[in-house]
Amino acid sequence: MSNKSIGIIYNPTSGHKFSHNYAKKSLGMFNDLLSKGGYTCRDFSAGSAFQALTNVRSAIKQKEINYLIVFGGDGMVHLGFNAVAKTNIPLGIVPVGSGNDFAKAIKIPVNNIENVIRGISLGILHKSFKAIDCGQATPLDNNQTFSRTYFAGSLSAGLDAKINATANTLKIAPGPSRYFVAAMKELAVMQNYGYQVDYESNKFHEAGVLCCVSNSPYIGGGIMIAPSAEVDDGKLDLILGGKMNSMSALRLFLKAYKGLHTKDSRVTCAQVTKVILRQLPDSKEMPFLMADGEYVGQAPAEIEVCPKAVQIIFHPKALS
Repeated sequence: MSNKSIGIIYNPTSGHKFSHNYAKKSLGMFNDLLSKGGYTCRDFSAGSAFQALTNVRSAIKQKEINYLIVFGGDGMVHLGFNAVAKTNIPLGIVPVGSGNDFAKAIKIPVNNIENVIRGISLGILHKSFKAIDCGQATPLDNNQTFSRTYFAGSLSAGLDAKINATANTLKIAPGPSRYFVAAMKELAVMQNYGYQVDYESNKFHEAGVLCCVSNSPYIGGGIMIAPSAEVDDGKLDLILGGKMNSMSALRLFLKAYKGLHTKDSRVTCAQVTKVILRQLPDSKEMPFLMADGEYVGQAPAEIEVCPKAVQIIFHPKALS
């Protein structure tokens, strides 16, 4: 096999019409920009994200591709990270989904797809890659609800996870508005959960509403859940919200759009390399884990940073 094979994945079932329409159109654009250099594109898209991930992982294992490009929102970025993390396969992201929080975090333009395609193409031609961190969640204590999972943006196990799961079920326009509607629904019935969180020789063993481990600042279409998070600092940002009622949680949620929730005395913030998350005994069971907007499984879990585990393809000249 040559070293000029590019894998492509888009989500044909996405709620955002551009994710598959643009992907098909963009295949031709990539071919036009890269064919003179001898590069070829191969489509690994499938009827489900699981099958697409299985297909592309097999291709990487068999050394059939040298680059991977995903089209879509944060869910497709999640798929891409789980395909290429800790490999030598660089990843290109074309943000055409209903949520593009990670693209925003790494300053890939969301509203100029042609420039993104040009930036990825130039990145491949000139080998312009940026190594960034990712998160890794591993089940503990014979937990069989999930297998090792990587995440690009955030992993949640609190009210934020409940909101995310509800947003995924709503039959309204995708994007930030759907997340907001889901938040109002969940805040009306919210409960405090029992957390047993151990991190950097510290403990949070109490009831609370929020538990988020972030590699990047944003969730939910622009909510600044972890304003200090950086994707290449070798750390994850842990955000914990203590016990509170629905009205207090609503105020906290609204503050989070500008990252001001971190100033609340009931919120604990820490930079970490590893977090152990378990259910606090004899307490309200925490929600299932959600990562990059996708279902993962149940705690207990170990969450840790994988420094410089993913190479992102992008050439800055595309923005000039």
